Amino acid sequence: MFFKSRPNLSPNEKAQVEYCFQWIADCVGPDRMRLPVLRSDELLSGLSIDQSVSVIGSHLQHDVDQLKTVIQPQVLEKCGSGG
Repeated sequence: MFFKSRPNLSPNEKAQVEYCFQWIADCVGPDRMRLPVLRSDELLSGLSIDQSVSVIGSHLQHDVDQLKTVIQPQVLEKCGSGG
């Protein structure tokens, strides 16, 4: 989808995607970036967050035993109109 004759992303969006891919490659290593792609339903269907982290970690051949997942809700900004 990124490289059709008519791009579906702006140059700024493409740069952001490339930056994120580079950041992920730096974290997990370039060799792990060449692993087969899994479908999202194979990866996440019906699993808890901890189970998903375990599945992704084993697929990337990365030790996630000491990794703790924390769900942090986003804080809503207060309305400036006093409401």
